[in-house]
Amino acid sequence: MKKVGNFFRYIFRDSKFGKFWIKAHLQYLALAGLMYGIKAGLYFLIAYIPADPIYFHHTIDSNIPLVPFFYFFYLLYYIVPEIFIWILSFFDRKKAVTIVVAGVSSTIIACIVFLIQQVKMARPEAEMLAYSEFSSVHNLNDLFKYGINWQYHADETALNCFPSLHATVGMALAMVGLWTGKDEKHFPIGLRIFCTLFGFGIVMSTFFVKQHYFVDAIMGAFLFTFFYFQFKWFFVPLYLARKEAKLAKLEEKKLEA
Repeated sequence: MKKVGNFFRYIFRDSKFGKFWIKAHLQYLALAGLMYGIKAGLYFLIAYIPADPIYFHHTIDSNIPLVPFFYFFYLLYYIVPEIFIWILSFFDRKKAVTIVVAGVSSTIIACIVFLIQQVKMARPEAEMLAYSEFSSVHNLNDLFKYGINWQYHADETALNCFPSLHATVGMALAMVGLWTGKDEKHFPIGLRIFCTLFGFGIVMSTFFVKQHYFVDAIMGAFLFTFFYFQFKWFFVPLYLARKEAKLAKLEEKKLEA
C-alpha cells in the first residue's frame, strides 16, 4: 500500500504532470467530476431495481407549461456546474470542496429516498413524438423539443424523480455565484451573476421540461442547501479547529524536544 501511495504521490504531486495538476487545480475539477459520477451511478442503478412507483398529482404541476427553451439549462447541467466549481477553486478552495461534499451528501440522501419509494413522472411524451426525427426541426424551439424527446427516450423509466438530483446540482452552481467569501482575490461579479442565474435556471428546467414535479425541484434544492450550510457552519470549522489544535500540539512537542 505504501508503494502505491508513493506512486500516486509522485504522479499527482512531484512529477511535471503533478506540478501542473496542482497549479491548474485539476484536483478540484476531478472532485466535481466524481460528484457527477456518484450521482449517475447511483441514479441508474436504483432506476432498474424492481419497484412499485407512484405518481404525484398536484394542481401546480397542471398549471406549469412545457417550456422547450429550458432544455438548454437541463442539458448543460452535465458540464457547466462542474466547470464553475473548478473556477471557484482558484478563489476559494474551501468553498469549492464544501459544495462538492454537500452535493455528494444530498445525492446519498436522495438515493435512500429512491429506495424507499420511487416516484414516476407523468411526461407529455405523445406531444413530443412529432419531434422524434431531426428533419422535424425548423427553428430553435423545434430543436429544444427534439432534445426533450431525446431526453425522454434516454431516460425511459422516468423514475427517481423525488427529490431532483438536477435541482441539487443547480443549487450547487447557484451557491458558487452567491458569494460570501472575503478572500483577497474577488470572484468576478459577472461570473457570480451568471452562476446564480444559470443555477436557478437548472432548478427551474426540471419542471419546465416535465422531467420532474415542482415539489421534486424544491426538495432537491432544499437538500443541497441544508447540507451546504451544515458543512459550512459546523463541520468545516470543527475540522479546521481540530487541525489547528493538532498542529499546535506538534509545535509544543518540537519546543519541548
